[in-house]
Amino acid sequence: MQQNYAKVSGFSEALPLEKLMDDAIQMNAAAFERHRVRVIRNYENVPNVRVDRHKVLQILVNLLRNAKYAMDTTWSAG
Repeated sequence: MQQNYAKVSGFSEALPLEKLMDDAIQMNAAAFERHRVRVIRNYENVPNVRVDRHKVLQILVNLLRNAKYAMDTTWSAG
């Protein structure tokens, strides 16, 4: 999935944010399962936005990964 997004960069297109978020969650799914992280999706209806798909997906994947690591640190410290 990540390779499909990496093919075209520097190109803006109108996209549904929930699709990008779901793709980013899917890319982190194995790590979430391994660390027993449950993701609850609760999206508002928003219009499509014009973005560089690759850049936004990279940001979302990193954001989710960092949140998982932060939870690992929080739970192991407590």
